[in-house]
Amino acid sequence: MKSFKSEINNFLIKGTFDNNLDDVGNLNLNTDPMQINEQYVGFSLSNYVYNNEKIEQLYDVTITEFNIPNSIVSVLSNDNFDKIAQENEILKTQLNSFISSSNENNSSATVDAAKDIIIGLRIKIGEGTSIDDFESTFPYLKK
Repeated sequence: MKSFKSEINNFLIKGTFDNNLDDVGNLNLNTDPMQINEQYVGFSLSNYVYNNEKIEQLYDVTITEFNIPNSIVSVLSNDNFDKIAQENEILKTQLNSFISSSNENNSSATVDAAKDIIIGLRIKIGEGTSIDDFESTFPYLKK
């Protein structure tokens, strides 16, 4: 068996490294306690072209781990998504109109009413769950 230094020098000079393989292709690592830190393995890099038909004959190549049940797919259909997106746009439009109207009218009762409406709309579009989730000053953004 060659020494580790001679194997590395051989690699630096020739550019190749001879792995210590047995007759059936198993890689043998030297487990000598004095040389346990002196391990080197060469990996050849090449692109293999696989025959997909042969692989599919031997193995099931469909991905089953991430299949979504049909009941969930129907809930997440494009129609439902579009409907929810339209509702969110309507709520955002209402929110923006209340924000602009509260900028124009600054009476105490109007400001409090606008605050309640704005925070209510923000809760509806999913920005928070209660009044405590929002700042106490206009435009009542999420904390």
